[in-house]
Amino acid sequence: MAENCPSRARKRIEFRLSSKIGRQDKKVAKFVMQKAKKYQEIKACGEYSQKQIREAYSRTDVLVCPSRSDTMPIVVTEAMMCHIPV
Repeated sequence: MAENCPSRARKRIEFRLSSKIGRQDKKVAKFVMQKAKKYQEIKACGEYSQKQIREAYSRTDVLVCPSRSDTMPIVVTEAMMCHIPV
């Protein structure tokens, strides 16, 4: 994630991660929260309203879905509907 990016690139990147990440796997949630404390580019976010989702998509250049179990979650579909590369 952030540590694998050159520092000059990290200044232009923001990783937003849903707070839902910990509902299924507490180890993953703990790992993400530790990284969020270490790197200011990583933001742990709560659930968004529809208005917040539209605003976030308007500022999004690319969406990455790292899920191994849900390969087509609604966030991927919504991003594609907004013409965002996934």
